Amino acid sequence: MSSLYEVQIKRLPGHEDIPLPQKMSELASGFDLYVAVEEPLVLRPGTGH
Repeated sequence: MSSLYEVQIKRLPGHEDIPLPQKMSELASGFDLYVAVEEPLVLRPGTGH
């Protein structure tokens, strides 16, 4: 079963140089995302934030 989703992307002023989400390989199941953060951010497994 396949579903299509529409995702809206908003580029913030001053961050136009950040790449759009992209698949890094032809068989990738998802997209790699890039973010604009002002300080280091650690994402811990299973925390959801």
